[in-house]
Amino acid sequence: MNIYSIPPLLSTIILFILFLMGIFKARKASLNLFFALICLIGCFLNLDKTLLTLIENETVVIRISRIDHLFLIFIIPLYLHFTIAVTGYKRWMTLVKIFYVIAIFLIPYTQHPLYLTHVKRYFFGFFAIAGPLFNLFGLLNTISVALSIYLLIKNLKEEKVSIKKTRVKYILLSFGLAAFVNHFDVVIMKGYEIYPIGNFVFIPMSLLGYAIYKHDVMEWKIFLNRGVVFFTLLLMAIGTFIGLAVLLKSFFFETISVDLIYQDLCITFDSLYYLLFLSSFST
Repeated sequence: MNIYSIPPLLSTIILFILFLMGIFKARKASLNLFFALICLIGCFLNLDKTLLTLIENETVVIRISRIDHLFLIFIIPLYLHFTIAVTGYKRWMTLVKIFYVIAIFLIPYTQHPLYLTHVKRYFFGFFAIAGPLFNLFGLLNTISVALSIYLLIKNLKEEKVSIKKTRVKYILLSFGLAAFVNHFDVVIMKGYEIYPIGNFVFIPMSLLGYAIYKHDVMEWKIFLNRGVVFFTLLLMAIGTFIGLAVLLKSFFFETISVDLIYQDLCITFDSLYYLLFLSSFST
């Protein structure tokens, strides 16, 4: 594993941990489910970008990227749906339903050569190149993110309860910044050779993790009071990513020459330590 693989892998693991936290609380509110699904899609995206720095076979790489986009297109309705759950602006639900229909309609197009045409080798590894059909996804995603940010800012100005204002503020900063940096990946997808800024999405998501611990912005008090939950998340994250590493070494042994199991174990421990370090500021 090279140094360019570490930021997207770190983002993958932190997003996966946040996904687990959201799933554990999803029964309490739909907001947690939407949060978890967004984190899961982000996890898939960063896992895709991690693999693209490790695998040498171009055919395998483009296949992985196209599979990832089967899930990525659902970020279009989920961002707005999550925002409505946070703000309560339910009159926008009609647009959310339209976005879900569009996302389903786009599923077969993500596998077409005009969506992702091929992959290009950069100094940090391979990256998929966008075709004309990808521009439709990019446009709709930008509209969804821009509208979500607008609604969050509007709600922040109207909200009178300080706790709710704090939640909106941190969600706006974390998800807004995450969406912003991910949009710069389009530059690489157009053929320009710069390191993907979206690989550092773990930074704004760690900000949200800090807010969860310090301000309980997602109303997850169970995670603030029970250390056993962190231990459980640690075991689940380690098990998941070691299993994934074993599968990768089985399928792509000839194109991956590093010890993925050891690297995943170390970075998973580092990710949990990082989140626990952030939580220490809440005491």
